[in-house]
Formats: sequence, C-alpha cells, structure tokens
Amino acid sequence: MKKYIHEHYHWVIAIVALLAYTVFGGLMNNISSLYLVPVSETLGVSRTSVSLTSSIRSVCTFLANMMFGVIYGKFGFRKLCTAGLVICGLSFCGLGSAQTVITYGIFCALIGVFDAFCNTASLSKLVNEWFESHRGLVLGLVTASSGIGGSLFSIVLSNIIEKNGWRMAHIVSGITLVITGVIVYILVRTKPSEMGLEPFHEEHKKSRRMVDEKILHLKSPGLPFSSLKKTPAFYLMLLSCVFSASVAYAPFHILIAHLTDNGLTQSQAAQIWSIMYLLMALMKILDGFFSDLVGAKIVMVVSTICCGLSCFLYSDVTTFTSALFPTLLFAIGLPLTSILQPLSVAAVLGMRSYDQTIGLAMAMSAVASLSMGPVMNALYEKLGSYRIPMKCILVLSIISVLLYILVCRLADKDKKAYDLEEKQNRMKQ
Repeated sequence: MKKYIHEHYHWVIAIVALLAYTVFGGLMNNISSLYLVPVSETLGVSRTSVSLTSSIRSVCTFLANMMFGVIYGKFGFRKLCTAGLVICGLSFCGLGSAQTVITYGIFCALIGVFDAFCNTASLSKLVNEWFESHRGLVLGLVTASSGIGGSLFSIVLSNIIEKNGWRMAHIVSGITLVITGVIVYILVRTKPSEMGLEPFHEEHKKSRRMVDEKILHLKSPGLPFSSLKKTPAFYLMLLSCVFSASVAYAPFHILIAHLTDNGLTQSQAAQIWSIMYLLMALMKILDGFFSDLVGAKIVMVVSTICCGLSCFLYSDVTTFTSALFPTLLFAIGLPLTSILQPLSVAAVLGMRSYDQTIGLAMAMSAVASLSMGPVMNALYEKLGSYRIPMKCILVLSIISVLLYILVCRLADKDKKAYDLEEKQNRMKQ
C-alpha cells in the first residue's frame, strides 16, 4: 500500500493543494463581505475605513507578486505556502483581537503579503512541477475549490458571527489556516525528485504526444528571463494581462449595482451572483480541461470574447430571466482573473522563465482589479448609469484579443529564433 501511494503521490499533492485552496481561497473570499458591517460598528469607524483595509491588502499582494519569482526560487512551495498559511492564520487571530482600525489594517497588510504565496501563482508552480499531463485540468480543479470553500465558509462564518461575534469568526479562521499549513508541510514536497519520482505523464499515441508537446511546450521551453525581458513580447504580454483581467474585473465590481439599477430586486441580483459563482467553478475545470486538449491560447481568446459579449448583453438586462444567458457567458470569462493567467503565461512565454513571469502576470491582474472598480464608478457618476461603460467592455475585449494574438506571434518568433541559436551553438561545440 505504501509503495502504491508513493508511486501515485502526484495525486496526493493534487488533493492537498485542493484542500489548501478550499480553505485559504474560501476564507479570503469572505474576508471583506462578511465583516464589513460588524467590524465598522464594533470599532466605531465608517465602512469606507474598513474597506480601505482591503485595498491595503490588495496593494501588498501586488507588491509581493512582483517579487514572487525571486522568493519562490529561494524557498519553494512547501516552505512558502506553509509560512504563508501559518502567518495568515496568526494574522487572522490578530484581526480578531484588533481594537482599532489601524491595527486591523496592519494585520490585513500581513495577510496581503503572504496571500501571494498561497494563491494561484504558487499553486500553478506546484502543479507544473508535479504534472506534465493534465496540468490544466488539475489546476482547474484546484482553483475551482476556492468557490466551493467560499460558499461553505460563508455559511459557517455567518453562523459564528451571529452567535459568537466577528472576533471569534476571525480566530476560528486563523486556527483553521494554521492547521492547514501544518498539513501542507507534512504532506507536500515542492518537486517530485525529492521523493525519487518523475512528473506525472501518461503514455499516448505518437500523434497525441505531438499535440501534448505543443501544448506543454516540451519542444520549446522559451527564453531565459535574462533574454526574455529584452523582448517586446514580454512587456506586451504584461500589458495583455492587464487588458484581459480588466475585461473581467470591470463588470465584476459593479454587477449587482448595475442589475439593481436596471430593475432587478436585491434578492434577484444576489441569486444571479450565486449562479455566476457556481458556473465559474465549473468553467475553471472546463478551461483547464480544454487547455490541455486544444491549448490555453484558444481558450484565452474564447473566454475574453465571451466576457466582453456578456457585458454588452448585461447592459440592457431588465429581468431575472434575461440575465441568465449573459451570466453564463460571464462565468466563461471570469477565469481570466485566475486559472487562465498562469496557463496563458506558460503557453505564450514558455516554462523556462515561468518562476519570474507568473508573479509579474498576477501583479498585472491585481492592477486591473484595483483600478477597474474606481474607473467604472467614475464613469457611472459622469454618465448616470453603467450601461454605456458595460457596452464599451465588448470593445475592450476585442482590443485585448488583438493584442494577445500579436503577443503570441511575437513570442513564437522569439522562441524559434532562440531555439535555432541554441541548436547552432550546440553544433559548433
């Protein structure tokens, strides 16, 4: 039995990663919404002040993502994720004992810093280390778990807040994170070589293997970061990450407000929001599956167009029924903010420099998250509704797709040139 588990330890890694992200992602999905009112009332401050602590957390995550490649390369997933979960857990306990909004903000900043090492960038690196086949599917399953965790913890924490107060809810969250961190440290290894194993790879027929090599970039791992950062494709790829994430984040921040402005009740808008989250979890899994099957580039383009089209349709929605189809399209596009970023970066720039590029890509996604809410609300103040801005997102999605196609072509050209130069140098030796 021990031998069987050892030989199939790849799936133990996948299960532990899913567990960790169910807990961490689920708690992070609720850190703002559930606590806004009770924290502001207890600390005697405005809701805006409490919301500002979430912005501080996001900024700290952005800064940590900028340094992700260097830090991950030095410590690896096991140490980083364990430290992140434990420190975030202790910080949650600190939130539960905070007596001022300043103290609350300091602990939120700590959570923001270590968020980067327990989130999509770090998990995608772990999956890439352990899996050659089914990378997209495994990453899709893992990232989808945050939505499930968000739903479960929303119910559990709401009951705790109602019966024992928000401070106890924070402390329970902290203890749960620390326990999860211990489990990660005991069961996870950063690389399969640490256990004498190879990355998981199924045997395929020759024709299918050729497809896999194209998708996983086993033929061309891309440029080393020292060469990559000298190419226009690298910087255009970062800009593309901002554009694609903006297409999803722009409607995400204002959707409920837009639906209620257009005539839906608060309850109906909340139901649409719940349906969207359930569909998004499914779409993350499907995006991973289809990325393995046809490549992340195609999935990225389809998702971006679907997201833009959903916003165009949302702009004139006035009933619950008419909002359902746009919600399906929006759910297809929402993984632009999560699983599709690492899959796309690997597909376009290659795996050789992935440690450095994934952190920067997720930082660009955070820029979109921080900026699109204020932009959409500023346009609302100027125009009196979200309808025209929602229609304009379709145009933004088309621009994003065109930019992405340009980046793909430039990056492929750079990889071919570098591979040819490497081959010539080996022949000379």
